[in-house]
Amino acid sequence: MKQAISIGKTVQFHTAEDVIAAYEAMDIPAYALINGKQLLHAYEEDSMEEGSQQLTTFLDWLKKSAGKYTLVVYKHVPPDGITISTPYSRSFNFMLNEAPATYGGDNYERGGGNYSYILKELEASRAKCEKLQVELDELEAEYEELENELEQKGKGVMGSVTKMLNNPSTQEMILGRLLGLLSPSADPVRSAALGAIPGTWRDVVTAEDLALIDQSLTVLVTSRTDTAELVSKLAKLWQVQPDTFDQYMGLFKSMPL
Repeated sequence: MKQAISIGKTVQFHTAEDVIAAYEAMDIPAYALINGKQLLHAYEEDSMEEGSQQLTTFLDWLKKSAGKYTLVVYKHVPPDGITISTPYSRSFNFMLNEAPATYGGDNYERGGGNYSYILKELEASRAKCEKLQVELDELEAEYEELENELEQKGKGVMGSVTKMLNNPSTQEMILGRLLGLLSPSADPVRSAALGAIPGTWRDVVTAEDLALIDQSLTVLVTSRTDTAELVSKLAKLWQVQPDTFDQYMGLFKSMPL
């Protein structure tokens, strides 16, 4: 008579080590691993050592499964091999992992199965995210501190420049430097290359500018005997070194006079 395989509700073992120990304790080499009506694996030889090795390998493949399994052993293996309906001698049920029915249920900390494994991975990922968030907050705080520091230094530099330009000694130094650039050149080649300034400047200025220029020249001519030479050199500086000209004119414009 054929014997039906039926998995009971009671689970005897929860670890691969216990399953192997129970199999070896029965001391019956031939066995089958069954899940419901599915025969997963059968060992039909008579070596306990070989049977234990195969069982160990198969259990390793099932280590992440949350299914309920039955191990059955056979004192007598039929000539046509073990099938799902082959009469067995002994059996026990086991689960390597248990999936809880509800989140946070009694099995939440048990087994280390698929569900628990996923939760542990999620908890580890959350911990990493929290750590990264802390590091990001620290970097943002450092960035804001550095930005404020640079802003304060920038204000300090601009204040120092303004204070320096307002210093009469600095103004005299800049003026002296400009006059040095406008002084007669010792380079005859450069002097010959300058040439004459074409056009009449009175034709290209407004009446207001003309009055201001006349007023300014009057002040200079009555105060310095080399005014004509300085003005000439100033024009030549614009011709041959426009960048230098703009640099010093910019400094003069920034002086509060």
